[in-house]
Amino acid sequence: MKFVKILPLEIAEMFTPLSFAQWIMDDGYFTDDTIILCTDNFTFAETQRLVDMLKAKYGILSGIITQKGKPRLRMYQGSVPLVIELVKEHMHPDFMYKLGR
Repeated sequence: MKFVKILPLEIAEMFTPLSFAQWIMDDGYFTDDTIILCTDNFTFAETQRLVDMLKAKYGILSGIITQKGKPRLRMYQGSVPLVIELVKEHMHPDFMYKLGR
């Protein structure tokens, strides 16, 4: 049986720096001076909605990369300091490596 994640239409209203930190700690990783969020179980359209939401709500620039035919959300390097500032107080110290720290 396969499970599919569905992105709520009101994601922007529910999304907070705390939920962003939890998402990074759960499904994120740091590589090549950027943060990648594994959105493999979302559609490309849903992942694009997340890209748009991050830009509109927090000014975070990101894009979609494809790995094994699945979408992943990649923060642009210039937005990484903004992401760090936004989530650092909510990150458990054991997961700071996911921010490159």
